[in-house]
Amino acid sequence: MPESPATTEPSAPTKLWEKLLSGIKSAVELRVVTYVGDANVKGDIGKPQVNLDGAKGDAIVTSINLVEGDINSVVPDRFWTPDKDVVRKYHQDQVDKSNAIVERNLRLIGELGAGLAKAIGDLKALEDPKS
Repeated sequence: MPESPATTEPSAPTKLWEKLLSGIKSAVELRVVTYVGDANVKGDIGKPQVNLDGAKGDAIVTSINLVEGDINSVVPDRFWTPDKDVVRKYHQDQVDKSNAIVERNLRLIGELGAGLAKAIGDLKALEDPKS
């Protein structure tokens, strides 16, 4: 007896497409946080775990919605003094670098998607020589 569609495992191209869509959705918002203060950092360099419980400090936060183009920044008053210019500049540099990385990743996702669509089309053409 054949399985119902609800219990059938998705095909490899479907899983790959879902991963691509998930990557695109997660790439919609770029958030950069510059935290100044005490923090407890654990874990490896690839996946650090930052614990701010009980820490005393402040953060500059910038959130960019890449689809709508909205840019929101929260800069506490203490960072507007002349002696904190270096912190503001550092944060802006991180925003610029992060934006460049996201732009590159979106371009690569687009190229991967185009290549995948072509490969699927080529496979379909091999399966159905009439097309």
